[in-house]
Amino acid sequence: MKKRLAFTLALAFVLCGCSKGAETSVADQTADTTVALTETTAAETTEADTTEEETTEADTTGAETEKTSSGSLTGRYAGDPQSRATLQIEQQDDGTYYCYIEWSSSAFEVGMWDFSGAFDEDNVLHYTDCAEWSATYDENGKPTYAEPTYENGTGTLTVDGEDLIWLDDTSENGEVRFVKFSDEIQMEGRGDTEVSGDIYFGTGVYAAQENRVDNMYYCFYDTESGKILDVDGETGIGFTCEQKDDQVIFHKGSAEESEVMEMETDENGEIYGTIDGVKYHFIVVEGADPNTFDPAEQ
Repeated sequence: MKKRLAFTLALAFVLCGCSKGAETSVADQTADTTVALTETTAAETTEADTTEEETTEADTTGAETEKTSSGSLTGRYAGDPQSRATLQIEQQDDGTYYCYIEWSSSAFEVGMWDFSGAFDEDNVLHYTDCAEWSATYDENGKPTYAEPTYENGTGTLTVDGEDLIWLDDTSENGEVRFVKFSDEIQMEGRGDTEVSGDIYFGTGVYAAQENRVDNMYYCFYDTESGKILDVDGETGIGFTCEQKDDQVIFHKGSAEESEVMEMETDENGEIYGTIDGVKYHFIVVEGADPNTFDPAEQ
């Protein structure tokens, strides 16, 4: 009987010991699980924060890109065919833009506007400093400039895709769309623009020589527009042109008022043009900028 009681007590103690060990093991497992869950949650939280930071950075970059999308606007633009207008726009060091517009109303009269400003986040330039004036040319091409029609005029220049839309609050021109001139025709030879087929003049300055003497200078902004300067640089007139077949048709006013230059080239690729019965030999003025060329410095 004593042995059975002792065995029973011993078994009880063993069972109690096992129960405590089991309880300790469950507690340890619970603690380990809690730590693992905590670490996993922290890792997920860190990853989410990183993703949020990357998303924010991407959004910020996108916003900056959108805000600076007007940064490549510098250049020359042609107005719609009915307007006979051209626009020159240049970005200044402070980020603003200077804009200059010429509009030929006839062969002897040109209207001019200039203004400046900065594009906002909607890619709209609001200006308050516009001035309008005009120049009248005599039969020798000498201009007489009139006093400004108005100053401190207001209006907008809006980016629309690759185009610019001008709307002046004072003038009666209405909304005018400008398209950037294309420099797709590129190659060596005549000016900075490649010449092929019926294209005789590319971007550059050409001295029109008669009997080996410079008679005048043709400054081509591109293959479709430019200005003609006398040898002293004191007089000049803007033009648009069409180069086709064996002719270059110059428009110095309306489409009805035009001059046709008959073109030819010799075996050496030299360019000759005849207008009003006078034949000119056109020589490229190397390195000359058609926008800033001054014959007086030659």
